[in-house]
Amino acid sequence: MTPAARAVAVVAAGALAGTSLPSQAQKGPPIIRDAEIEQLLKEYTQPILRVAGLTQQNIQVVIINDRSFNAFVADGRRIFVNAGALLDAETPNQIIGVLAHEAGHIAGGHLARLQPPRPSRSSPCSSASAPWWPADAAPAAAARP
Repeated sequence: MTPAARAVAVVAAGALAGTSLPSQAQKGPPIIRDAEIEQLLKEYTQPILRVAGLTQQNIQVVIINDRSFNAFVADGRRIFVNAGALLDAETPNQIIGVLAHEAGHIAGGHLARLQPPRPSRSSPCSSASAPWWPADAAPAAAARP
């Protein structure tokens, strides 16, 4: 493991050890707030967002207190990265690749495709049996085949 990867893992492990918000005080996934990790992820993300044309979108990277290696985009403004991805990545480039992948979902407009169909006047219940979720809560992974 490289020194940079070790540093990310050490900081992430410390954050995962118990800095998430109490579950009753929040809606949604358990978030980890750590200024050092957030700044590092912001530094990793800035050149990706610039190349993808997303610098004006005010995209934020959010760390989820989950041990699995995963990341997703739930709206057009936030990339969620599980702490497990930070802990299990062998190099910083693996995390950068994950961030680039998720930024690609935002740049590609994949989230817009997840919005539920609007019922037509002739069929007011046309979407009632189709599974859907609010567009701002849909994981981008659901759009992948």
